[in-house]
Amino acid sequence: DARVPPRAQVVFQFEARAEGQLARAERVREEFVREAAVAWSDIQALEAQLDAQQRSYIATRQARDVLLERFISARGTLFDVLEAEEEYFQSAVLLIQTITELDAAHYVLLSRTGRLLDALAVDPTPTMGDE
Repeated sequence: DARVPPRAQVVFQFEARAEGQLARAERVREEFVREAAVAWSDIQALEAQLDAQQRSYIATRQARDVLLERFISARGTLFDVLEAEEEYFQSAVLLIQTITELDAAHYVLLSRTGRLLDALAVDPTPTMGDE
């Protein structure tokens, strides 16, 4: 009879549980790394978008100023000025939106890398009375 002694069965069970926990920890680590990489990629894309939006904002402001000067000197129409003003406003909205998204992406990256509480100077330990 090739029976396994009870003590050996317990050891085998503990080993199987330990291997399961190690596999689970590895999956969590891989997911953590993947999420941090995505957050970093988002920041890089938003930084490039911010640069483009800043240049667009400056260009639309300059175009608006030129059309306004042309209107003042009686060679342009009010519709041209209003259209340029609308484009300038939309460019400013997109710039602000990109800045906001970039700020949020930085917080996501800090969260994904476990540094958000430190960045916000938050002590994660509960104090008396927080329970």
